[in-house]
Amino acid sequence: MIPSQLPVAQWHDVIGDPTITDGITDRLVGNAHQLELKGDSLRRKKPEKIV
Repeated sequence: MIPSQLPVAQWHDVIGDPTITDGITDRLVGNAHQLELKGDSLRRKKPEKIV
């Protein structure tokens, strides 16, 4: 499992070198199952007060 907060579509922009980026994505993403989670981060929610 390799979690990332950066979508695979943006890896070329961040890594910069297209050859290296293609090599990484071919090996990591080629046959992988990808889960893209949507919604607010649970870390941003304020904890509820416990009475």
